[in-house]
Amino acid sequence: MRNGSAVHCAVGRSYSPDHPTCRSCERQSATLCRGSLEKRASKHGNVKVEVDGILFDSKREAGRYLHLKILERAGVISELKLQVWFVLAPAVVLDGRKKPELRYRADFTYRQDGRLVIEDSKSPHLRKNPTYRSKKHLMATVLGLEIHEV
Repeated sequence: MRNGSAVHCAVGRSYSPDHPTCRSCERQSATLCRGSLEKRASKHGNVKVEVDGILFDSKREAGRYLHLKILERAGVISELKLQVWFVLAPAVVLDGRKKPELRYRADFTYRQDGRLVIEDSKSPHLRKNPTYRSKKHLMATVLGLEIHEV
């Protein structure tokens, strides 16, 4: 921001009223910043839900979290974790360009009867997604871990 003239819009974003190209600049007649414009519908029709101060990507995932919390309190499962990353392939340099590591993020992991369980909350439609199917395949072949879909 120039000359310390930062201002915050209704959603808390900083902008400079002096900057001629700022979308929120009063000179430009746009009174809303990008963050406060109407939200578009989700690509897959899911609705974000907040439970226990945690924002979940879907009602299905939030519901599964509540169920797993009950199972954990009852002692059926232990070590419940959310949004756990697994590295499927390390970063590599190909044709002189560095490619990032290939990763998969599980919705939930926990222990049941001493075994690690990896869960993903997927609708039947998203279970057919080619990227998800490839990562599920790599989890099984590279890491020897099975993803349970709920």
